[in-house]
Amino acid sequence: MKKTADQKIVSLLEKLSQVLRVLLWNTAKETGLSPIQTQFLLYLNSHPPLQCKTSNLAREFNLTQATVSDALGSLAEKKLIYKEESKKDRRTSSLILTTAGKWMAKKLVHWPDAIKKSLGCLSEGGKSQAMTFMMDIIKHMQSGGVIQSARMCLLCNHFLKDARPAAKKPHYCKLTKTPLGITDLNIDCAMHDGTTKEIL
Repeated sequence: MKKTADQKIVSLLEKLSQVLRVLLWNTAKETGLSPIQTQFLLYLNSHPPLQCKTSNLAREFNLTQATVSDALGSLAEKKLIYKEESKKDRRTSSLILTTAGKWMAKKLVHWPDAIKKSLGCLSEGGKSQAMTFMMDIIKHMQSGGVIQSARMCLLCNHFLKDARPAAKKPHYCKLTKTPLGITDLNIDCAMHDGTTKEIL
């Protein structure tokens, strides 16, 4: 049976997903961590303390609180993270990387280099098209409830699409007052505000 374009796209995305899982797993094995522990360290290393909470990790990675707690317990035993109580509310705490945790995250950050190297064959225009394609998929998956959280510019109240249509950087961020081109768009912004944003 001949595959439709939609089926082929899904198959290609699945193949890339498999490659990414293997790369992450290989890196995790080299450091003695599990893949999820590796992802948690990288997340904590790239997000502000207010977003580094157990509940955020559960939502971000679509995991149960118990699974997240087990992984975090292992990271704490390895002295890679610790909990820091909020000065405003002692009932809440943020997960912070220790010095060893920061060193490990710096070592882990190179896990997708093989994919990045392959992207070198694309032109800047090709990369822009690929980004637009993938962001559109994520945008509509969030609209359909498949993805819970996607802190992309396209789904942010600060984002103005085609604010200057004729400009090289046609979009605009009201918060940072910055013109944006496709490759400038954020896919995981700490300042994201999507509380009432309609899907474009």
